[in-house]
Amino acid sequence: MVERGPNLVRFMVNRRDQLYAGGLKWCFRIYGIIRDEKSM
Repeated sequence: MVERGPNLVRFMVNRRDQLYAGGLKWCFRIYGIIRDEKSM
């Protein structure tokens, strides 16, 4: 369990970074759609 600890933490951090990057991409995409609709 002690050996798996750091790997598990690293896995969680990687997942969090991926989720964060995905969230940013979605935010920019939604923001772009809203901005396009307003400019029309």
